Amino acid sequence: MLKESSRQTEHAENMQKRRTTGAQVLPLTEADRIKPSPTRRRKGTRANNTTTDLWSVGKLLSAIIGLGLFVVMVQRYSMRGDSARVSFFQYVPQDDDEEDIDLPLQEFESLQYALRNSQLVGLYFAASWCPHSTPVTALLDEHFRDIILPPPEGENPKNLPQRHGFSIVYVSSDRDAKEMKGYIQPNWMAVPFESEDRTALKGHFKTCAKRELNELGFERKHEIPTLIILSGATHEVLTFHGVKDVKEYGSQAIDHWMELDSLSSALGSKFA
Repeated sequence: MLKESSRQTEHAENMQKRRTTGAQVLPLTEADRIKPSPTRRRKGTRANNTTTDLWSVGKLLSAIIGLGLFVVMVQRYSMRGDSARVSFFQYVPQDDDEEDIDLPLQEFESLQYALRNSQLVGLYFAASWCPHSTPVTALLDEHFRDIILPPPEGENPKNLPQRHGFSIVYVSSDRDAKEMKGYIQPNWMAVPFESEDRTALKGHFKTCAKRELNELGFERKHEIPTLIILSGATHEVLTFHGVKDVKEYGSQAIDHWMELDSLSSALGSKFA
């Protein structure tokens, strides 16, 4: 009996040792390895919710921006009408101090009315006999006839109270004054055929017809037709590629030129 009792006690002690030792060395099961703790589940859920909220906000902002761009596009498209295009210009009051500033093109008297009274001036070098000029002239007339500043009345016109949006000044390479007069479109201004400015402007901008090169005697940079866009306020050249802009954008080329003028003004103020 004593032996049997001793054996049972020893067996019980061995079982207890096995349980204790086994708990220390038994490896985790696969389920134990991948099963997340309750704390991890809660953190992951919060992170996922935060990501979802940010994504939803991003979608909402994208939708708002897209709607805004759509509205702008519709407004721009609707501005194709003549009356709407006129309202696009933000007319700028004249500054009397401008007359006291030395500007690059002041020497060209035939340009002064357009420069003083327009935000933008399109200096158009072309000729009636030039086959490349004809389609460009038609585009300028189609898109800008009713919104450009008309020629002044009288010999000594006064400045307007506000700058108009856009004017076109024709610099002719026609063969005579009669030919030039017959080619000028409605509301265009023109450098007089007999004026020395007509030749001087070609030399200043290195722009003319090929047939004029021997007579003018300079190295040409731009052939005809060329539309040079100038800032009325600063006389700065905004682009020599007005023809390309009109072909690409039509009447909306005005938008592009206005942006160039604004950018030029901003840079000039910053680095003045």
